[in-house]
Amino acid sequence: MNTMVDLTYATSGDGSATWRSVRVSKSSFDPSAFGVPDGLGVRPFIGDYSGIVSLARTAGMTWTGAGKTFGTLPTNLEIFFASVTP
Repeated sequence: MNTMVDLTYATSGDGSATWRSVRVSKSSFDPSAFGVPDGLGVRPFIGDYSGIVSLARTAGMTWTGAGKTFGTLPTNLEIFFASVTP
C-alpha cells in the first residue's frame, strides 16, 4: 500500500479535454509517520494549512509537510510554499 503524499498542480486550458500536471513538492512523505504530540507519542496529522491561488499566468500554494526532526518525536511538520507556471 502506498502511503506517500506529494503535492501536484494540474491545469486544463481546453475545458477539461486534456490536462497537464506538475509535481510541486520536492519529495514524498508519509503523513502517518509525522504528527502532533499526543500523550507520550504522536498522533498522525497531515496538516490543515493547505491552500492555492490560481491566477492567469501562475499559481501559488501552501501545504503542510515533514521537516527536520528535533528531539525524539517526529513532530516536525512545517508549512511549505511554492509557485508554478502552467
